[in-house]
Amino acid sequence: MERDHRILFAVRYSRHGIHHYRYTDPFRNDDAWAYVPTLRRVRRVSVETKYDSLLGTDHTLDDFYGYAGRTLETDWKFLGWKDVLCVCDPAKMYDHLYGPNGIIPDEDWELRRQIVLERIPKNPRHPYSSAIMFIDPQIWYDSFHVAFDHSEKLWKIFQWQWKWTETIPPPWDRYNKGVNTVTWQAVNDIDVQNKRGTIINAFGDGFPDVSSDLGMYQKRFDINSLEEVHR
Repeated sequence: MERDHRILFAVRYSRHGIHHYRYTDPFRNDDAWAYVPTLRRVRRVSVETKYDSLLGTDHTLDDFYGYAGRTLETDWKFLGWKDVLCVCDPAKMYDHLYGPNGIIPDEDWELRRQIVLERIPKNPRHPYSSAIMFIDPQIWYDSFHVAFDHSEKLWKIFQWQWKWTETIPPPWDRYNKGVNTVTWQAVNDIDVQNKRGTIINAFGDGFPDVSSDLGMYQKRFDINSLEEVHR
């Protein structure tokens, strides 16, 4: 299998056996492929699967890291600057939520000056009419983003947490020590219309060195490995 340098990234949704490809060419549409266990074949699927609920959560692929969609599929508006109360560099482990519904991080909150951007999907079939992002200019990730349905009513609230590589505790501190970047630690997604939420805590997440051995990936994604997903 030749390495395709045109691919920007590829995502595998393990539970469903779906592979999503994003290309470096900003005008080329994404590709998505799914393994169908009953046929023992790989079939191309609609790229609009990225708009669907991902793995049963309240996230779409576009919501990852604040925004993981294709830039040219979205219209953007700069709305200004705003002081936002948020969690910066969380210090606690998984059990750091409290409040009557258990969704508020029990952390040190601070007021930070942030960029406010509105993103408006060009595709009318996208589940959101728009989303507003609050981006920290020190790390270029957002601490919050809120999404609206097609009646322009508030639908979801995403609260993100990021941690500096220099303050990650052992044993994860060995990842990228000295690079002075942030890693994703947690996200709380609250669906205010359906009164539910998705809470994902990954304290200690890092950026380990990735092997360039393509044989390892071929073994992982062969038919036998994909069959194990179905089982």
